[in-house]
Amino acid sequence: MKVSDLLTPDLEQAVKLSSASFSIPEDIRTNLGNPVTITKDKDTELTIHQLESGDSVDFDFVLTIKTDAIPVLTSLQNIVTVTGDYALPHDPESIKPVPADEDDEDEDKINIASPGSPSPSWLTGQ
Repeated sequence: MKVSDLLTPDLEQAVKLSSASFSIPEDIRTNLGNPVTITKDKDTELTIHQLESGDSVDFDFVLTIKTDAIPVLTSLQNIVTVTGDYALPHDPESIKPVPADEDDEDEDKINIASPGSPSPSWLTGQ
């Protein structure tokens, strides 16, 4: 299963791109306690080698925010879409897409500099 983080143009402007990277803990396990192998292919792309149906795994995507990006950080849209391909065990060349269903996409707004959270001056260290 491939996981890619595609930064929106607004987010690209608000962060130091060289800092964008998945953070995978050593000896990572799934939420059901199973060992899982995750390979970081690029800073913004990784492969989960096997994940059983009904199981899940958590990891982080880390970014460094630019100090002048606070206005952008009040209206970030986080959209996650899950896609995948599979091959039949007896025919590894028969790669087909996993059919999409209703729980394959999630989204939310992120407001890092909201009035109820620390002030923008605290976020930038000023």
